Amino acid sequence: MDENKLDLILSEIGGLRSEVGGLRSEVGGLRSVVGGLQSEMNDMKSEMADMKSEIKSMRSEFTEKFQRVDDEFRKVHTRFDHNERMIGQLIHMVGEQNKANKEIRAEQNTLEHSVDILNRRQLRMEADIEALKKK
Repeated sequence: MDENKLDLILSEIGGLRSEVGGLRSEVGGLRSVVGGLQSEMNDMKSEMADMKSEIKSMRSEFTEKFQRVDDEFRKVHTRFDHNERMIGQLIHMVGEQNKANKEIRAEQNTLEHSVDILNRRQLRMEADIEALKKK
């Protein structure tokens, strides 16, 4: 082989060595980046686990609060139903009282009328007695 070809081959080999060195450097840098990404991913997994735990705790707390609110709502609803029944009874009692008052007024009017009649009869009887006394 001639010397020019040998120099060219050696030059190419030197260039390839340089490129391989550059590639190795890039691969090392990529490994470093991948390592950093893996570290970040592990941190994120840890944060996600913490967040899942926090979410589970919040869900449990929310469920407890919702149950308390639901229980209070049921109590209020029960009291409301009880009050509605009492109001219905009160309305019925007021109606019965009004009816009784009307009956009492009617009876009172009848009694007042009877007293008026008795008073007139008494006055007539007194007048008759006076007339008889004069005879």
